[in-house]
Amino acid sequence: MVTLIIHPGRLDALKKALWEQGFRSLTVSPAEGLGLQKSLLEKDLEFVVAMAPRLRVEIAAKDGDSARLVETALECLRTGRVGDGKVFVTTLDEVVRVRTGERGESAL
Repeated sequence: MVTLIIHPGRLDALKKALWEQGFRSLTVSPAEGLGLQKSLLEKDLEFVVAMAPRLRVEIAAKDGDSARLVETALECLRTGRVGDGKVFVTTLDEVVRVRTGERGESAL
């Protein structure tokens, strides 16, 4: 499972890049993030937390495809500015297609 936390303005470019590489399925959810980029401001003795709007993009990929997926995302998303996002790669223990009951890679 590849999970990307991205700036909302980069979604269309990411979808196009993934589509061109053969990745056809993804899930997008709204998210808010708190990182090191000007998110925490000290004002007297109070802290003001500014959450940045982000998108969480999740893509279930076959084992052999995850490295290519990550590289495609990095090429598309990297601007060199603070706040470009994060990529998390985790293992999936089980995948089941609800409609057919298929399991494993065939369910992807």
